[in-house]
Amino acid sequence: MAQLFEAFSLLQAFGMRFYNATTQAFITAAMGFAATITGMGMWNASAVDLITFWFDGVLDDYLRAIEEMVVSGGDNRDNIRQRLTKSDPDFFNTMHLIHSEASAPAAKDQGRSDRSATKRSPAESKRTRVPQDIIAALPSQNGKSVCLKFLTRAGCPSRSPKRCMFGRAHFIPEKLEPVVRQYINDNMGGIRRDIPPDQ
Repeated sequence: MAQLFEAFSLLQAFGMRFYNATTQAFITAAMGFAATITGMGMWNASAVDLITFWFDGVLDDYLRAIEEMVVSGGDNRDNIRQRLTKSDPDFFNTMHLIHSEASAPAAKDQGRSDRSATKRSPAESKRTRVPQDIIAALPSQNGKSVCLKFLTRAGCPSRSPKRCMFGRAHFIPEKLEPVVRQYINDNMGGIRRDIPPDQ
């Protein structure tokens, strides 16, 4: 769990500088919940992977809530924050799997298969993985691909115009491949308005 706390600490440090108070409070709540569940199980490598996957789903849902808020005006962030509880269905399923694997070492191989199925949870089904051909077609600057979210109307969740929370570059490309433009329009709420339509 040490690596998970380290990751949250870095995110919190970044958030204190660049995020608004609501998002800062969300990150603090996530750290607090992580501290609460530390004593709930045997945190071997497999268990940490599973609980990290669950946290990743919550964080991804929060980012999506920000995107939807910018596009539609509806604020669903508090509902996502309420997932940071032991009663969350995906969390319950994750902890059940962790305890099952710990109590049934003889069924380890089967447990891994079950884990793969469990990881395809409803939280994951709501997320869209960017296809590799889209990633490959993204323009680059100084060795970094442009942040796909930066090119959308919603924008990158980072409040800094130059710093990307995903480790990518923030810039307006001189040219945007049609496949990238179509993907953003079809799946991410549309291209940002300051990118000319003839690019």
